[in-house]
Amino acid sequence: MQWMMWKHHFSPVDTSNALAWLTIPAYCVIPRNDCINQLPNELLTKIFAHVLHSESSSPKDRFCRQISRRISSGSSPTTPIMLTHVSRFWRATMHDTPTLWSTISVVCPEFKDVECVSFLLKMTGNCPLTLDLEQYMTPDPVSLEIAQLFVSEAHRWKNITLTLFGYVQDAFSGMRPGDVKSLESYRVHVHSWDSSRVEQLFQVLHSSPVLHAVDWGKSLDGELREDVPWSRLSEITLHRVVDLSQSVLTALSNCESLKTLRMRRIRRPYDPISSPVTLTNLTRLICDRPDNFEMVFNSFTLPALCELEITDRKPLSPADVKAFTDFIDRSGCVITTLSIDGCSMSILPLISAYLTKITTLNVLSNITDDFRYLMKDSEQVDILPNLRHLILHNCCAADGTLADVVWSRRNELLAVQVCMESDKAPRDDMTLGWLKQDGVLVSIYKPVAAYSTFYFVANNKIPGSKVVSMVHIPDADELW
Repeated sequence: MQWMMWKHHFSPVDTSNALAWLTIPAYCVIPRNDCINQLPNELLTKIFAHVLHSESSSPKDRFCRQISRRISSGSSPTTPIMLTHVSRFWRATMHDTPTLWSTISVVCPEFKDVECVSFLLKMTGNCPLTLDLEQYMTPDPVSLEIAQLFVSEAHRWKNITLTLFGYVQDAFSGMRPGDVKSLESYRVHVHSWDSSRVEQLFQVLHSSPVLHAVDWGKSLDGELREDVPWSRLSEITLHRVVDLSQSVLTALSNCESLKTLRMRRIRRPYDPISSPVTLTNLTRLICDRPDNFEMVFNSFTLPALCELEITDRKPLSPADVKAFTDFIDRSGCVITTLSIDGCSMSILPLISAYLTKITTLNVLSNITDDFRYLMKDSEQVDILPNLRHLILHNCCAADGTLADVVWSRRNELLAVQVCMESDKAPRDDMTLGWLKQDGVLVSIYKPVAAYSTFYFVANNKIPGSKVVSMVHIPDADELW
């Protein structure tokens, strides 16, 4: 070393970047150019679209909702404006691609947001729009102005989500049937509107020739409108204001293309159902807290059903279980995805004959009991022989229970998602780490709320006015 220093003592040493190099790990190779900027523009645009428009929710979002001022691209925390600030190249790409701006979600807006929404709409060019406006205060002149901006682009609506009170209904007074020819889906929950305005709005929405997904919440007071294009619908959501009567089943029987049916707290009919309705193309049934599940299972025959979600805050009764097995036998369907409550997991061994094709099990609430009956044991019958994806919300069972179950299936599981406190379940946490090393996709989240909850954070003061807006507490049944 001394000889080399002596030999090259005449060579100057550049130390101008020494401090920067000292902060870089020895194994780190600094790229000369940003690799992402060398991608073809078409591929970069697809990456941006995935970041901006894909579903970014977590298990927490299923049970907990924070309502606060927000302008976003749906559930994604990244906005188009954020991407324009990264580099000049990204800014040019964003400005040249209107579709990247085409999803706009506005919740509890403030006055300065009107200009922002106007700018976002201009950036969308002429492409179809996915819009969301949620209003929870009255009077709310800001939501009124933004609603007017949205209505001015009604001919470009593709997907629309509205949660609005009577104060903004005038913004929609000029709409007429035929104005929303590109509308494919809507989720519209209006409260304290004049009945004539409600009638007018849904006439406009149902006039779209390409409409295929509807959710009118509690807007229609339990009435089934005659102008609903039942034969074209592929997705329907019904809420508690509707009972599962024979007239409702008759309307559903006209849905030749129906793929997904959601029922939120659906009511028991006053009169008994004469016969179950057959929906030949329905593949997904979601039933949340009905009056009872026996009523639901006795109402349908679903030969194509493959995804079933049944959730409640109490265990399924023996009558519910009997109706379920009769429903499966009658339908002849093959369930591959099953979502149930933790308190109903004990029924799985009782219906094991109907679970042989289950590939995904999703347990949607607190799991407190020992569920080692899900273990794969060579000496016992495996009740879930094809299980590949296991999703557990709030695993509160004794430490080691989850470890025993997943380790017994380590050669078959492809993914495990669990909400738990890792520090209180060291054995479970360690076992999940081993699975991850073996190539299993493991996701661990913090525990979520046991029940659906929401937080409201908003400023109800109107600048320059002595008027204080009244806050409307959202209907928890309609938030999810």
